[in-house]
Amino acid sequence: MSAQIQDLGFSRAVPGLDIFYAAESSADRWLSDDSVLALIRFSTRTEVSAEDPRFISIGLPPLGPQRYVEVWRTRLPVIRGHDGDLHYATDGEILFGSLLLEEHGNGALEGAARAGYSKILKVTQDLGFDHLVRLWNYFPGINLEIDALERYRTFCVGRYEAFAASGHLRQRHAAASAIGTHAPGLLLYFLAASKPGMPIENPRQVSAFRYPKVYAPRHPLFSRAMLKQWDAGTHLYISGTASVVGHRTCHVGDTLEQLRETARNLEAIVSRTHELQPLALKSAAQLSLAKVYVRRAEDLFRIQSEFDRLFSPALPRTYLLADICRSDLLLEIDAFYCEPTAS
Repeated sequence: MSAQIQDLGFSRAVPGLDIFYAAESSADRWLSDDSVLALIRFSTRTEVSAEDPRFISIGLPPLGPQRYVEVWRTRLPVIRGHDGDLHYATDGEILFGSLLLEEHGNGALEGAARAGYSKILKVTQDLGFDHLVRLWNYFPGINLEIDALERYRTFCVGRYEAFAASGHLRQRHAAASAIGTHAPGLLLYFLAASKPGMPIENPRQVSAFRYPKVYAPRHPLFSRAMLKQWDAGTHLYISGTASVVGHRTCHVGDTLEQLRETARNLEAIVSRTHELQPLALKSAAQLSLAKVYVRRAEDLFRIQSEFDRLFSPALPRTYLLADICRSDLLLEIDAFYCEPTAS
């Protein structure tokens, strides 16, 4: 823990992090809780709050009648701060941060991604949280081509260059998701720690950082999942997972087959995690939380029914209208699992 954080006067009581969905109507109540690290709303706008760095709104309209916010709650009081336009909150063990950047003109995404990641890498190092655990990347027009290069691939170039310039290319890559929103702005938010987690790869897939360059001039820098031991429990953060085997999209045009292939990939990640560190988690149906990104709203009912069959009706999830990083992918799922440390 850095001297800067120590100076804030944290006690070393038992920390931890719970991530859960709550009714959107309860958002204000949760933000009044000093142990809440972050609150994320899904709507038609992407915004962050200068007054409260814990609040984020993402331009991903929820599908279906339920309206949830995602709450990240720790077991210790949270200190809030900012470094320029990067806002953060920490309980001394876990750092949450967010950054919203504007794009100015065509071709600006690469520069925004490079600047955003350069800022994240610098601030996390300055605060003593050198190890990125989980990253979320949200921006509009993810499948649009500008100057013959898809915007997702442009984003990958900017991200790669930031890691290369900071000397972080060989660092363990965090779990990550990159999703297309329906509102302006490049939104980056993350979890970071002072000690590294364990990257998990999917044996059914080529690691993203080893993709052929046909997918981007620079490799996407993320792991399929990240296993992280916190003081009060073990977390598994699963990256955005879709219908990809090897490095190729499967079942083009078939939403339900893509969902089934995605489920097989999630099961493979869970199985691989258990091989590396035995957990109570034996099946993807036991995950603590899932976020389902859906390209076509008209697919929602069929996806809901098949999701319940493949996983469990009891698995908490939210469905969001979103674009996926490949134009032939119709859905993507990212997920989270928490296993408390035995007392």
